[in-house]
Amino acid sequence: MIVEVQNGKDYNTAYDEARIKIYKAANASFNPDTDMVGDFCYWNVPPVDSAEFTVARKLLLQAQK
Repeated sequence: MIVEVQNGKDYNTAYDEARIKIYKAANASFNPDTDMVGDFCYWNVPPVDSAEFTVARKLLLQAQK
């Protein structure tokens, strides 16, 4: 994803894909089409350390420059 952002891919799209990969790493059966439906408070997402999202954001933002 970092190389894709460096080559012009939209940051928001890449970050959404990174979030899904992080969730799937925590729970291989995670399916965003069924687990991320409706209001955010009703999403069925696996517990993940927020530091992983921070690192993903940082790396993608650096790649965007």
